[in-house]
This record gives sequence, structure tokens and C-alpha cells, in this order.
Amino acid sequence: MNTLKIKTVVVAFLLGFSTLVAASNEGPSFDKKEVKTTITKDVQKLLKNSELTLADTEKATVKIMINSKNEIVVLSVDTNNSAVDAFVKRRLNYKKVSTKTASEIFILPIKVLGAR
Repeated sequence: MNTLKIKTVVVAFLLGFSTLVAASNEGPSFDKKEVKTTITKDVQKLLKNSELTLADTEKATVKIMINSKNEIVVLSVDTNNSAVDAFVKRRLNYKKVSTKTASEIFILPIKVLGAR
């Protein structure tokens, strides 16, 4: 009698565990390197043809996230130049990207070329 109860408990546990594993909600798999490359290309296109008149080339680090609508959300622009900060935010915020990705933060270095 006791072995029947033990076997029933073990079967119930295994059945419950297998159901839990089968129902895990993993989203689609993304190749992170490929996604970052595509997002970098999209950002380059969006920042092309700057209307800024800078004496020198400005470097900045942009921290972005892609929301559920495949739009860029600029989290921060690490630069000392307020014009570059405003330019990057204006050009990137809520612009669509060409790839789907899970909500993830990307950190991209950028250069804004000055007048030559």
C-alpha cells in the first residue's frame, strides 16, 4: 500500500514538472550579434547628413533600447556637447528599426563629424 502511494506521488511530481518545463514562455531566439549589427546600421542611416556645424568631430556613447513596437528609445547620450545630445535624441527617438528584438539595452559609440 505504501509503495503505491509513493509511486503515485512520484508520477504526479514528474507529470507536473514536465508540464511546467513544456509551458516555459521563451520568446523567439535572436542572434544578438546580428541584431546589434542591424541596429547599428539603422542608427548610422538615421544620423547621416547632420545639420550641426561643429568645429571638431564629437564622439558620444548612446544607450538605446528597442521597445515592443520596434522603435528606438534613447536612454542616454554620453557627451559634453548639448547640441550633439539634442541632435541624437531628435534623430533617433521613436524611429523604427528594421529588425525585431527582445527589449534589450544597446550601447553604441558614435561620431558626429565636424566641419572640414
